[in-house]
Amino acid sequence: MKTGRLPYKSLNDTLKALKVQVIDSLDYAGNNIPAFNNPEELFYYLKDRTKFKHDPKNVEYLQTLQTLFEEHNGKGDCDCFVIAVLACCLVQGAGWKNLIVTLAGRDKIAPVHIWSGINWQGNYYAMDLTQTDFDSERKYPYTQNLKFKI
Repeated sequence: MKTGRLPYKSLNDTLKALKVQVIDSLDYAGNNIPAFNNPEELFYYLKDRTKFKHDPKNVEYLQTLQTLFEEHNGKGDCDCFVIAVLACCLVQGAGWKNLIVTLAGRDKIAPVHIWSGINWQGNYYAMDLTQTDFDSERKYPYTQNLKFKI
């Protein structure tokens, strides 16, 4: 699945599709993303190459890293950015595998935002490309952290 333009069904369906898109992004990330010394360097590399753009109404558009960069000039929304960060972290090496996906919202039922993070050398760092700065998170009444594994 190079691009995913799907009608929204459920959160679980979206998370499964997001994982597929991360897996489909790994070769591109491995061949096109430089090696970094730490997550902050990767964050700012990706931040300089991305720009937020909302999905069309009632569509959950999930882009692989290659689609985000090659076809949409870095324009995507929070879930596209999560795919990008996770794929890029996974190809960086063994110390980059302890990844987190955070779901956030105003209530427990319907998240309105998603971002990725990493446990790096004993500390957690948020990697939300919708934020200006590394390790920055917007505050929501409800958040849920999910370990990300492929």
